Amino acid sequence: MAQEQSGKKDTSERSVSELYPLQRRDISFIGLSFAVVALAAVLPTPAGLTHEGQVMLGILAMAVILWITTPIPIAVTALLVMIMQPLLDVMPAVDVFHSFGNEAVFFLIGAFVLAS
Repeated sequence: MAQEQSGKKDTSERSVSELYPLQRRDISFIGLSFAVVALAAVLPTPAGLTHEGQVMLGILAMAVILWITTPIPIAVTALLVMIMQPLLDVMPAVDVFHSFGNEAVFFLIGAFVLAS
């Protein structure tokens, strides 16, 4: 009752699909972004570029498409980039997640927390 008076909606019992409804446009952009990664994985590799580099360029293109069109939250896109690298054998998981354990990352997180 207090939530109704303050104008805030109770989101504790709502499903994810209710909180973040996907339109047909959003689904098509998500499909397009994954198609770019799949295309980068199966196309012949040009001279001077490794297969891992080509797949990573596909992952980068996927991230750019998802960041520009925002069919899913930006943070989810960033996590998706981290998860896809070990799944597609671009980099070992240890190397991917080791970069985010740097002291500078925690310094920036602390600075943003204090600033908010």
